[in-house]
Amino acid sequence: MQSCGTLDELFKHAPEVKPKFERFLKDLTKEIEDTAENSEEFPSYKLGPLKKRERAEDKIHTDYGGKATLISDIIRGKVVVDSVEAIIKLREMLNPKDGAVHPLLKKHGIYCAQVTDLFADPKYETGYRCLNSKLAFPLDNGGEYLVELQIVHDKIEATYDKTHKHMRMAQDISREYADKIMPLAAAIRRSRHYDVCLFHNGKASKEGNLDYLLDNRKRALSAREAQSPQDMIRFRKFDYNS
Repeated sequence: MQSCGTLDELFKHAPEVKPKFERFLKDLTKEIEDTAENSEEFPSYKLGPLKKRERAEDKIHTDYGGKATLISDIIRGKVVVDSVEAIIKLREMLNPKDGAVHPLLKKHGIYCAQVTDLFADPKYETGYRCLNSKLAFPLDNGGEYLVELQIVHDKIEATYDKTHKHMRMAQDISREYADKIMPLAAAIRRSRHYDVCLFHNGKASKEGNLDYLLDNRKRALSAREAQSPQDMIRFRKFDYNS
């Protein structure tokens, strides 16, 4: 929960919070520079554009039961790393085992409200892996504002153009049949879109040694499954028609 009770308030305070978030991202990347395998490129950060109001309204309605206080990605950013060591270090910074707030977060007056570790337990439909966190930033009026920070590996980030469009297509099919029975043909189309995501994210994770972070190693693709989407589906006994 955050102080802004309406979408209007969230967009009103966004120009105040966004530069604070960017300053934090700059400091965060400096904090983990020693973990980079390629120090000329990583770590790096990306500050996304403000979420479009139409998309925000749709998400509040479908995911949060109309409660605007629960949305946390009006402002969103990524830190891209190229090593498992960086992920482990950032995970401990954001969600320390001893419960203490990291000095860098204290410096910026923020705290981590939530961390979802998708490196340990990837998205079921797509196999997407990241650390997805919600950070609470202070407002000048004394309130709090949630932003979304994703920690991603560059191998996963490189698949984004391939996987994101398929994820959206699968979600569009789900929305189309939200209030009615989905025909078998539509269900198969949706599954194929998700299978493409599972393949590319699984292959990228294998290349980046990210399977080391899995809670359940059975979620990893085998060497044979990583050869092609068709092989992955066949070896996992899914139906596939090209």
